[in-house]
Amino acid sequence: MRLFEVEQPSDNTIIEPSLCSECGGRKFRLLREESKYVDTQELIVGSRHTSRKIKVILEDDLISWDDYNIGQFIRFTGTLKTYPRKKGNYNFYLYCNHIERLSEELFIEDDIEEVEKEYGDRTSLEYQAWKSEVISRDKVCKCCGSEKHPVAHHVFSYENYPNLRVDPHNGIRLCKWCHGKYHSHYGITNANPKTFIEFIKIFRTK
Repeated sequence: MRLFEVEQPSDNTIIEPSLCSECGGRKFRLLREESKYVDTQELIVGSRHTSRKIKVILEDDLISWDDYNIGQFIRFTGTLKTYPRKKGNYNFYLYCNHIERLSEELFIEDDIEEVEKEYGDRTSLEYQAWKSEVISRDKVCKCCGSEKHPVAHHVFSYENYPNLRVDPHNGIRLCKWCHGKYHSHYGITNANPKTFIEFIKIFRTK
């Protein structure tokens, strides 16, 4: 019997060798007592301006269940690897060697100035009236039902549809947690009815 060591990117699917180099056999058996177990953490990261995401795998001393949350700015270095999704297709993931949480102040002020310069100031009286009307009308978050931390969300994005920015029919109430989750999945500028309906189907609390 020959032992093969095969790195596993997750515990959901066991990746086996394709062929034994000694006998040509294709059947393999996992020896759990011979396996080496490693503490891992999986992060899903992306950009604020796109819906593209990538899986990042942390191990051992890099793991922290408290330090990394939605909306934070993180710098990673590591090795880009692949794992099979289905026959003939592969997904990428980043095996992280170093992780650094960056100061959010370095980005937030620049982002606000850039948005206001290009798209207008969200502190206008007209915009604030729109926000209050949407929050008062909908009563609760339309995703989880929470009454706390209300946010007025644009169904058609604020950036791409300037003529709908203060249209009450283009607003819907979310809590700040669901609002952050939506933009984490679909990006800041990609808001539209299709992605919102998809989001509600996945995350709505029944």
